[in-house]
Amino acid sequence: MKECIEGFSITDYSYLVKGDVSGIQDFIFSVKSDKASKSLKGRSFFVQALSKLGIHLLERELLKENTKVFYDGGGNFYLLSKVPVSEAVEKARETIDQHCKASEIYLSLAEMHINSLTFTEVWSKINRLSNESKLRKFSSDVFNFNAYPGPKMELDSKPDEEVEKDFRYDRLTEDSLKNFNRKFGFDPATEAGVDGVGISFFGSKMVLGAGSRDLEDWVNGLPKWSKPLPEEYDWLVKKRQEEADGNPKIKVPKSGNIIEFSDLAAFAHARNGTEKIAVLKMDVDNLGKLFKDLKDWPDAKRASAAMSWFFGAFMSDLLLESFQYKGEAGETQTAKFSDNIYVVFSGGDDTFMVGAWDAVFEFAYCLHQNFNDFTAELQKQQIKGLPEKITLSAALVVVDPKFPVVGFADRAEKELGEAKRWENEKGERCKNMISVFGQILDWNEFGYARDLAIRTANLIQFEGESRAIIERVKHVARDYERLQERVADGRGPGPKVHRLFYTMRNLKNLKAVEEDIKSFSTALLDAFTKGKKVSYPKFPVAARWAEFLTRK
Repeated sequence: MKECIEGFSITDYSYLVKGDVSGIQDFIFSVKSDKASKSLKGRSFFVQALSKLGIHLLERELLKENTKVFYDGGGNFYLLSKVPVSEAVEKARETIDQHCKASEIYLSLAEMHINSLTFTEVWSKINRLSNESKLRKFSSDVFNFNAYPGPKMELDSKPDEEVEKDFRYDRLTEDSLKNFNRKFGFDPATEAGVDGVGISFFGSKMVLGAGSRDLEDWVNGLPKWSKPLPEEYDWLVKKRQEEADGNPKIKVPKSGNIIEFSDLAAFAHARNGTEKIAVLKMDVDNLGKLFKDLKDWPDAKRASAAMSWFFGAFMSDLLLESFQYKGEAGETQTAKFSDNIYVVFSGGDDTFMVGAWDAVFEFAYCLHQNFNDFTAELQKQQIKGLPEKITLSAALVVVDPKFPVVGFADRAEKELGEAKRWENEKGERCKNMISVFGQILDWNEFGYARDLAIRTANLIQFEGESRAIIERVKHVARDYERLQERVADGRGPGPKVHRLFYTMRNLKNLKAVEEDIKSFSTALLDAFTKGKKVSYPKFPVAARWAEFLTRK
């Protein structure tokens, strides 16, 4: 343990504290759909701030010069200390229990002595202790613990309207996060609350926009009505103005305002005729094991810093890029991801975003391509214990813009779980998969489906092909899925692949998709004759994707 991390010797530090925020998903997504665009970001930032406030709480007891933040992201932090931490941790728990006793969200603390232990040993033990600590929530205030907290962040039995006044996540988003410059500081605070200036909790207020500290991994990800959008979508602005006449729930677009989910769906509709939003949830596979296998502190620090950079600073830069789509005359046009995507959170090793469905689909493809490049570069850093391949799993869910927030969050979580649990023909969990339209694909298949969808859409829109091609592919896929189920049960004959060519015989542009049909046929035959896992979902996914692209 004599290595140095970024200019300080690990031998100076003898203790480690882990903070772990639990209840994140329920807390962030317990909002009404009509308040989602403002409240979601404020709530997700609250989780990020809770880690910072927890660290500050410990620093006040231990003194900042005795501590070093080893990692902070994704609702977790690891704080190194030169001096014993047990007393400070116990005091911090009392403060945490008091502030979180009627809340859906909680910050648990675990601590240990790290001298003479390897990083692998420390990592395993601190995470085990953290899991045990979660089971002892509110142990310092057990008699006042409320086992059934309400849906809001309340410190006592205040009426709902008073709680709303104290915890204004919408004001936090509108007044601070929308134009947050990454600077923040801390002031003393006696009351807990959230307002347009910052967040008060654990006896301190995290003040945004001022101070000497930097939130380096902050991803703004808030699409705003800025030039040239009001002019480009003047028809939508006028439409919302008409709808708002006599209906105060309709939000009229104004310069600088956050773009509502319904307007993001309208952007997609203007490009392709499909008025939907998509939800993307993704995270790194087996991240806990990845860190557990690292050999020493410097390597762990470099790996964690790299992950934070990718899901933080790099994500911010990628959102500023543009994606392409076809105009009505077939000309190539572009739109910015940042104008079409609302990032609920991105940090640590995962991300969750909502936006115009076509922009989110394209961003998922783009993000994964860049993740592959990123991990390839990471491999060159000679980090001992790093696995040969680091993978990413994801879920794409398409819904109406007024679909309940808690509903699409649950669906995205469920679909991501399905992608991670998917097994190949050997019964192995592969991970490195994406769930889209309810089908599980690997990333190569997802890329193929994207390419085929775009080519099919171009045939329909600009080469005179009938949209019937989409229904034919979907129909054949359904037939062969049923056939395979019958064969697996010992019922029915094998698939007659020639029917696929028969179905497609009247295509005007048969040569343009002939290789795709052959690929489809081979996949179907392999599934039947070799007992392989069905690998043709990429074709119905491509068909559905193309359908969405050609409704205009």
